[in-house]
Amino acid sequence: MTHHSIGNTHPARSDRTGFISPAEERHEAATCTASCRTPVLTLLVFALCWLVGAGMLHLLASIKLQAPELLAACPWLTYGRLQPAAWNAFVFGFCVPGGIAVATSVAAQSARAPLLGGGVMTVASVFWNAGLAIGLVGILKGDSTGVQTLELPVYIAPLMFGACAVLTLCPVVSFSPHPGKQPSVVSWYCLGSFFTLPWLYGAGLLGCVLFPLRGVLPSAVQVWFSHGLIVVWGTLTGLGVLFHLLAKGTGTAVPNRPAALFGFWTVVLFGGLGALQRLQGGPFPAWMTASGTAASAMGLLAVGAALVNLVPMLRAPSQTAGHLGTRGTGAAAVVFYSVGMGVGAASAFPAVGRITQFTTLQAAVDGSLMVGFLAITLMGAMREIVPKLVHQPWARPVWIRWQFMLFLTGGVLIVGGLAFGGIMQGLAWHDPKVSAAEAVARHMPYIGARAVGWAVLLGGSVMLAANVYWLLISRWRQAWGPVAADWFRETRRSREVDA
Repeated sequence: MTHHSIGNTHPARSDRTGFISPAEERHEAATCTASCRTPVLTLLVFALCWLVGAGMLHLLASIKLQAPELLAACPWLTYGRLQPAAWNAFVFGFCVPGGIAVATSVAAQSARAPLLGGGVMTVASVFWNAGLAIGLVGILKGDSTGVQTLELPVYIAPLMFGACAVLTLCPVVSFSPHPGKQPSVVSWYCLGSFFTLPWLYGAGLLGCVLFPLRGVLPSAVQVWFSHGLIVVWGTLTGLGVLFHLLAKGTGTAVPNRPAALFGFWTVVLFGGLGALQRLQGGPFPAWMTASGTAASAMGLLAVGAALVNLVPMLRAPSQTAGHLGTRGTGAAAVVFYSVGMGVGAASAFPAVGRITQFTTLQAAVDGSLMVGFLAITLMGAMREIVPKLVHQPWARPVWIRWQFMLFLTGGVLIVGGLAFGGIMQGLAWHDPKVSAAEAVARHMPYIGARAVGWAVLLGGSVMLAANVYWLLISRWRQAWGPVAADWFRETRRSREVDA
């Protein structure tokens, strides 16, 4: 008889019968968690700083759309520099390192294997954040590449890619399944996210920044990278983490493994091609945009495959005290993911795209997948992971509920404002009776809703960061406070003796 825990890919090894005792199982899990502690906490500490900074930059950029005279004398704070700096801070400051950190911790628990090279990952995370800080200053200074989502200056690109490669290579080496072992669904998605990130980022940098292609090809590479990062990497990371959280909450494994793997391969094979639908109306062959439309429709199959597993897991009875909060996080993430993929697929068809193209609707799709789906999933995972890493309960549990509500409310306002504003914007531009000034005026209230959304999300980000930092400080005081007190007492005693 063999005992398998959730996501376990390795057979029990404690005795000749193959049975592993609960104490040995807890010890094995604690060893895997301890191996991830330093790199994961380092990544999360920096990620939360960038989340707060990105919220402030987004809020200021949204305000400047309605009040362009605000700080107009400072060229560093123009909208054309604030908006890319805010988006890069959110994506490369919070989503990417936060996703790597959470996926690493989840993969270690799923594979029941310790992380190798944790010190190397910690150093790489420092280089990643230092490079991002230099790059954001470069964007505000005016050194942006002008390539959407790849605006970080060219002189920082090699450092960022090198750090990205190291941050993803260590988990791949550590958690890749052994020959003859069947990896769990969670391991599939987490390892897929580790494999796709450096490939997407490296190809995007080579084709658009370091050695730009000629003609219109850089535009195709840019949309492929942006779409791949948001749809492919974001989906693999978010669903892998979400499957793990719900499985831990319900005490059951993913109910339909074939459907989960079908969704995995659908995202991997067709997710990147869906980017070509963003090229509608450009100087590209018709087969490219048609391929993008077909791939976007295939993306709905991936959504259906995910819902086949997520809906039963959300309805399953709770096995842990914290599953109620996990269920709310999962339900919100599922709604944002379904809406983002559904609206993106609908806008791929020419009848809809001719109205929504070059409007804020595409930003709403990106926001639904990154701000709504991925950010809320990562927040829910931090609620479960951080206390286990520091062996300390949350100092203010009530803040967890408020953080979730603020994230949810902010996400709805941001995505809703961009989506409805984009539709109104497209309809106004295609109506010959509506002047350009009137079209802009109709769009302004929705931009205001986005600004309010970022303000609310900023409040949730500050609460989340404060909660995590207070937890770390409390743990540090418990661990090192007595040591420091003893040192001060010994120092004072030695001085009194000398006197």
